[in-house]
Amino acid sequence: MNIILCGMPKSGKTTLGQLAATRLNRTFIDTDRVIEAMYHSATGESLACHEIYRKEGSEAFRYLEQQAIATLKTAKSCIIAVGGGALQNAKNLNILRRLGMLIYLQADTKVLLERILARRIPAYLDALHPEQSLEQLHEERTQTFEQSAHKIINTENLSTDQIVEMICSTE
Repeated sequence: MNIILCGMPKSGKTTLGQLAATRLNRTFIDTDRVIEAMYHSATGESLACHEIYRKEGSEAFRYLEQQAIATLKTAKSCIIAVGGGALQNAKNLNILRRLGMLIYLQADTKVLLERILARRIPAYLDALHPEQSLEQLHEERTQTFEQSAHKIINTENLSTDQIVEMICSTE
């Protein structure tokens, strides 16, 4: 069975997914890396997801994301981290729910904002009002995450090891 991690940007999907995959001796797949590889194959350009999003726009990025998720249909016994907006697409959601156990990594927006501001403000947030736009994004996506996930892990007040253990115990 695959374990699929979803949640808001900077909720720890990649970090926790890599740690869980190592602990369970499984392959780790990050759909962001799949998108970047597909974009490189199509254009010859090596860009990170945030750069692809900024350059190509939301619609083109979401199309690439849908293609990337479609390639996972044959994945077996993997830990998969999906982008924060992936579940907003019904086709993606349908594929992912059939592919394995969908776990929502629930994180406080203040923690997410701290993590986001520690780097650069991504294109999907308003640069002048990142806190408000993150709150709005969180509000838009939370219901989908909560209704779609087979399991919800509230990461607040938990150590990385505790969260990884909860992910691994999903088996």
